[in-house]
Amino acid sequence: VRLTLTPQYYIQRGFDRRNLLTPAELGISAKLDATLSPTTTLLGQVSLTNLDPDTFDADGDPFDLRDSEGDLRGSLRIYQQLGLNTLTTEYSYRDRIFNGSLGFRTIHQSVGAVFSFSNIVLGRTGINFSYQGSVNWIEASTDRQELLPPITERDNSRAEMLRVQASAALSKGIFLWRGEPLPATPEEGLRFTPVPLVPYVLVSFGLRGTTALYSRSEAASSLSGTVGLYAQFGHSSKPFLDYTGLGIAYSENLTMGESPYFFDRVADRRILSLSLTQQIYGPLRFGIATFINLDRGEDFSTDYTIEYTRRSYGLILRYNPQRELGSFTLRISDFNWTGGTQPFAEVDGGVRRD
Repeated sequence: VRLTLTPQYYIQRGFDRRNLLTPAELGISAKLDATLSPTTTLLGQVSLTNLDPDTFDADGDPFDLRDSEGDLRGSLRIYQQLGLNTLTTEYSYRDRIFNGSLGFRTIHQSVGAVFSFSNIVLGRTGINFSYQGSVNWIEASTDRQELLPPITERDNSRAEMLRVQASAALSKGIFLWRGEPLPATPEEGLRFTPVPLVPYVLVSFGLRGTTALYSRSEAASSLSGTVGLYAQFGHSSKPFLDYTGLGIAYSENLTMGESPYFFDRVADRRILSLSLTQQIYGPLRFGIATFINLDRGEDFSTDYTIEYTRRSYGLILRYNPQRELGSFTLRISDFNWTGGTQPFAEVDGGVRRD
């Protein structure tokens, strides 16, 4: 059993309020990780983003202009391995999810179970197959007025209903070309990277189908196809411009019906993603990765990164203006390092991906 407590200090909030030394600028996150049996794991997380009892708001009322986000989030999940499958029972309170051009959306409450198989290779085809099914009672914001009480009788825009969802995905990558790595020595293949780099050109294909049934609304289904080309050149062993990573992918979603919720609604029908990582000098790299909604001609998520990478450690500075998210990541190689995790969950085709 491991309990981790992490104090937090919100410097931007302090500058906005012109006061850097009150409990409102302080927070704490707690994580409980317990192995209950060889096949059962419990994971609990709680985040308090305001330690001032006079202004603390656990609920995050969207009609409250003082604080629409709330100061409490939490979840409890039990993972049970069933052969090659995983059964997850979960409860979450104010789970925050980024859903493409719809931005960040909050699931106010959710309780249920998820049955998933992460990946299986179909025979000798090299095609990867995965599936997921879930049953959840959900309370989240909606724009369907017929699902809500009269405005005079409510203080929020949240609807409650049962959702049954099933999803399956196929993917395959084909190498068009693969080079050879340099010898694993500090002077050559390991000069600026923890493992020797292998140059390659890869084309990938993906197909995902998702169907969701709602107890108080019509069903929503989507079929998403993706094709991408990825490549990396160089070995990052020379001082100048000896590594370039490139990626381009196109995705298209065909939909039937629309989710009553925002967090799992498919709003981006045609998406172009582009990425570039370039060694500038020695261990210094610059990277950019962007997702563009082609129907609107707007990018909805762009990451800018500056990386200082060596064989035994690395430093990464990341900024995303659309998500208003910045991070500073430290990588330490060859140790049981647990840092560098993604701070927010993603939604892909209406399916949550942790």
